[in-house]
Amino acid sequence: MRLLHILRTRTADSRGDTIVEVLISLAILALVLGTAYAVSGTSLRSGTAAGQRSQALGYAQSQIEFIKKAQATNSYIDLYLYTSGNEFCVTTDGSYLAIPVNAAPNHPCLSYDSNFFTVRVQFSDSLKVFTINVSWAGANLSAEQSQLTLYYKLPSNFSLPTPPSGEICGNGIDDNGNGLIDEGCGGGGGGGGCPNPSSGGNGTSSPPNPCVRSVVAGRPSGGGPGNMYFNIWASHCYSSLSVSYPGGSTSLAWNRTPDDNSQVTAYNVSNASGSGGTVTVTCAGNGVSVGSTTVSAYGGGGGPPPPPPPSDTWETKTVCGDPFGNELLHEGGCTADERRFGYITTLACFRNGSFYKWGGC
Repeated sequence: MRLLHILRTRTADSRGDTIVEVLISLAILALVLGTAYAVSGTSLRSGTAAGQRSQALGYAQSQIEFIKKAQATNSYIDLYLYTSGNEFCVTTDGSYLAIPVNAAPNHPCLSYDSNFFTVRVQFSDSLKVFTINVSWAGANLSAEQSQLTLYYKLPSNFSLPTPPSGEICGNGIDDNGNGLIDEGCGGGGGGGGCPNPSSGGNGTSSPPNPCVRSVVAGRPSGGGPGNMYFNIWASHCYSSLSVSYPGGSTSLAWNRTPDDNSQVTAYNVSNASGSGGTVTVTCAGNGVSVGSTTVSAYGGGGGPPPPPPPSDTWETKTVCGDPFGNELLHEGGCTADERRFGYITTLACFRNGSFYKWGGC
């Protein structure tokens, strides 16, 4: 009987030892798996960050190559933009674009190569140095943007080539220094030589030339003989904007949003004459631009003005996702599990409530 009692005691103790061993094994397994997840997440973020930085470096180096090309070909038009003092970039198709102070998020330089990179280049005339800065939503756990900066110095004996004696049509520059842009080049609504629609300026330091891009005029249905409407798109009218029409003229308030390039704006007057004639819009700033159209006599047709295009609403939000893989999970920060799988908390720009690009607006 004593022997049977000893055997039973040992059997019970063995079962207790087995449960403890299983619990210890599970704890060790959980630790190993957690460590593996953490290591894999860190490795993924490191790989993503390296890829992003390599792409940013390529964009920065391409800007230097464009500068070298303009220098080698002695291109006055390109080098004029380079040395104007304003920030700019050269797009992948070779277009030279100035960056307005309050440029919209969809500006080609701020959404470079239709991507979530921002490319800004600025020239220091005193140092003869170009500073190329590329920023992007980095693969890290914070909402801060990553950035990379390169510098390129012109030879000390370099100088701009001699400006052309006449006006070059379509380049958006006052080539002959008479205060007018592309005069005599033709085209409706102020001429075919309007500044690039993406260009901008602050109105005081080397602003782009003004431009009347389009003019639409008519008589609203149900109105009297004195009622007339104008839908005007005029950009860079830092000094004044005015309109003359059959029976009168008036100054207008220039709409300079969103990026000193304005947008179509509706105006109305009630002191026009009932006769038909010409409507002329004058935009003054760094020079003068004029656009015109015709309007019918009262009772000779017309209708309600076409509505101006809707304005975009831009918003920067904190989101969770993978910018390099272009995968957006949700708004707000990432959870611990999402971070283990390589997703990061970063910034994203939303246009009219929909995702537009990675990084701030």
